[in-house]
Amino acid sequence: MPQQLASRNQVAVVRRLAAAARGLMQQHGGLASSLLVLLILWVRRRRCMPSKVRWLPAIPVLGPLVQVLQGLRKCTLLDTYVKWHQKLGQTFAYTVPGRMVIATIEPRNIEHVLKTKFDSYVKGHVFAEPFTDLLGEGIFNVDGGGWQHQRKTASRMFTKRQFETHIWKVVESNTTKVMDILDSTKGTLDMFNLMNRFTLDTIGKIGFSKDIGSLEDPTSPFLRSFDRAQQILIWRFWSNPAWKIFRWLGIGWERELQEHLGRLNAYARGIIKELEGKIRAKIDAKDPQRGGSGEKNE
Repeated sequence: MPQQLASRNQVAVVRRLAAAARGLMQQHGGLASSLLVLLILWVRRRRCMPSKVRWLPAIPVLGPLVQVLQGLRKCTLLDTYVKWHQKLGQTFAYTVPGRMVIATIEPRNIEHVLKTKFDSYVKGHVFAEPFTDLLGEGIFNVDGGGWQHQRKTASRMFTKRQFETHIWKVVESNTTKVMDILDSTKGTLDMFNLMNRFTLDTIGKIGFSKDIGSLEDPTSPFLRSFDRAQQILIWRFWSNPAWKIFRWLGIGWERELQEHLGRLNAYARGIIKELEGKIRAKIDAKDPQRGGSGEKNE
């Protein structure tokens, strides 16, 4: 009954607004047309909003964007979300300029999105575009057929044989390095930074047979650029679409981002050339008659 009354009230509001718009149309054509367009957009937006979820109280238009940006700057965004969930429950909604967001930590909802109805919850252009400069068309940034292709490619790296002959050895080796760091550290230790380095070195060795070496050298330029690029891309996501203006002008964090992306791309190209050299060497070893270019020697 309360939902029916709420629905009737919304219909009544729309009717009153429509009547007012018609009256203005007769007196002020241009202004009335603009109001009519806004009315239509408002009605469409209301229909798309979830009705069975609590809404985060926030500033009109901006929503909680100010709190989000403050959380990013102070590195307390996770704490901010924890407080919101404690206040509003496992699932709540809010709007920021240009989009609506539903935040959930409810296990059934997460299973619904990531498993049951996975194909229905695409990342889409709004999500993917800010991250494309770093993630490209990789598995974390594509949908549909692109995602299926990336998943199939990645699955070849995680076969039973790979786990037994390669992956476990890499994990064991890097785990030993982490334990040595823990044993030798006196005082406070940044576990987040340490586990980031462990993950980066492990993935680098498993995926590219390349020891990035950030566990031995926490000042690694690659590690710094990789971490900083991710931080800036999060700023991009929350400032969408303003970040495009910053990139076009080459100012603010966008200027810094290009420096870090340049370092990462140069490192990646170096790995590719190194792997190509190893492949050519194996081919030449099997067939001494082939030269370094892969052509027969006369």
